[in-house]
Amino acid sequence: MKEAMKKTTFERVALLLFGSGLLLFFGLFYRHHLWQREQVQLLELIPRHFLDCLSVNGGFSVFAGEFLTQFFHIPALGALLVTGLLILLPQAFRQLIGSLYGQRRLMTLSWIPSIIYAILLSDQYYYISGPAGLLIAVTGSVLYVKKALDNPPYKRIIKGLILLAVLYWLTGGAFLSAALAMIVAEVIHACKKHGENTAAGSIAAVTAYLAFSIVLPLLARKVLISDTVLQAYLSEAYYAVRFFFPLPLVLVFISLPLLLVFFHFLPPVVNKGRNTLEEITVLFTMAVLGSAGLMLFSDFGEEREMAYENYVYAGKWDKVISLAEDNQPEAAVQKAALNLALGMTGRLSSDMFHFNQDSAALFVPYVRRGMTPFISGDVHYHLGLINFARMFAMETIESTVDAKLPSRAVRRVAETYLLNGQYEIASRYYKLLSHTLFYRGEALDMLAITDGAESLGNNWHLARLRSMMPGSDFFYDHNRMDYALTNLALSNPSNKMSFDYLMADCMLRKDFDAFLRNIGLMDRFGYVHVPLPYQEAVAYILTRIENPPATLSSLVTEESVVSRLREYADAYVTAGSDTLKMKREFGDTYWFYLHYR
Repeated sequence: MKEAMKKTTFERVALLLFGSGLLLFFGLFYRHHLWQREQVQLLELIPRHFLDCLSVNGGFSVFAGEFLTQFFHIPALGALLVTGLLILLPQAFRQLIGSLYGQRRLMTLSWIPSIIYAILLSDQYYYISGPAGLLIAVTGSVLYVKKALDNPPYKRIIKGLILLAVLYWLTGGAFLSAALAMIVAEVIHACKKHGENTAAGSIAAVTAYLAFSIVLPLLARKVLISDTVLQAYLSEAYYAVRFFFPLPLVLVFISLPLLLVFFHFLPPVVNKGRNTLEEITVLFTMAVLGSAGLMLFSDFGEEREMAYENYVYAGKWDKVISLAEDNQPEAAVQKAALNLALGMTGRLSSDMFHFNQDSAALFVPYVRRGMTPFISGDVHYHLGLINFARMFAMETIESTVDAKLPSRAVRRVAETYLLNGQYEIASRYYKLLSHTLFYRGEALDMLAITDGAESLGNNWHLARLRSMMPGSDFFYDHNRMDYALTNLALSNPSNKMSFDYLMADCMLRKDFDAFLRNIGLMDRFGYVHVPLPYQEAVAYILTRIENPPATLSSLVTEESVVSRLREYADAYVTAGSDTLKMKREFGDTYWFYLHYR
């Protein structure tokens, strides 16, 4: 009894250690990956979609993964679901080991497949449907050991083949792991019984399961599914890129049967103290290796970038700015998100040079490689360039790795058609969204507008965006966004942010001609004071002109700007090569950007 209690204690310690570690990792350090996983799928909760999933091998696991992923809309709930799934997997594997061997020594090792999968899920290309499918496969193996292994050979072979066929259709590639586990179980069963009939039955079962595992996918590809040989065996439930199957997934699949074999060769417990020491050693080793794997293979730079995109998606502008204040933005997505947040909070014209900037910091460069970043269209959308926002959203839809509809891009496309008055097209996208769990309410409200039951003007958000749209058509060149911003600003005096972006673009490109050409429009957009960076730019320009006009000189209203420019000039002459010193003293000025960026 005491020994049983001791083992239970170790199991509880392992459960607490690994469970809390996974929850902490996915709920705190990697929550934005989970949140964005939800944004790149659109699960229609309708019978047709469920049946479409079931029409292919592994489709049930795909649906199960999509069903769980939709709850990542709330990242904390997503972390709980991922942790719960990764906890259930070793519990099922423990049942398999216990059913086969009747002993539970070093059961902490049952966490190995789950830990490997936790590390894999730090990569956005691995689906949550993977551990779901593997859990189903392990559960099927448990049923085989408990319910069929002691049956006469012909009965258990029939049951085993039926089970493998069901697992193949439910889980896809994980059925191979179940087949190997069943083969190991047959070998162990034959070793235990030591009879000729038993050995013959096990050999027949092993042969049948091996042959069936090879023939079944080929037969299904010939009769039921139209796909590559690779996908016929493995399905789309595990990895987003369909034309190959990564080695780490192979390791997960074979880890289950290998661990079953390993447990067969474990010596019996001889000394309680030694067993306790072994448990502690295994627990500590796995915890260290698991933590090291998560830290090594996780992309925290990508997590930070996703945080910017997610906060933009949620309209949490202060959160975006706080991220940049904690760590200066470096990547293009981060800078574009920051400047959008500054623009949306009215701080772009005054605070933009408090942060790292470059000539392309306002818009993400247009590159046709990989999935188009969400932020590319978000900037255009909030500026009022609705047609270009739709173009980027459609690019995002077309460039997803797995060819699935991203809910975030679908919402954007639907809104842009609605804003343009193309209600019939907008309603098609909103009907898709009306079949989802979290976007159903929004979609039904928008469908009321497309049906004429409600007016678009009653929706404050959409009415504001429509008021910011350009008043005339113009040629779009993504390499010269100043053309678009100029047309947007001149055609729509209510769109102040377009002017902020236009002036920011001139300053970031160091185009003083365009800056002077447009600065006179400040009164048109309701400026009460000249923003400090504008004054700094004007003060610098005045030093380059022999007889400046009085109207230009009058724009420098702060005496501190002139005195600080003198300090900057003196420091530049004496210590201009000391970039760190100049940044420390003048890093928040436009002059520093002008000479050092």
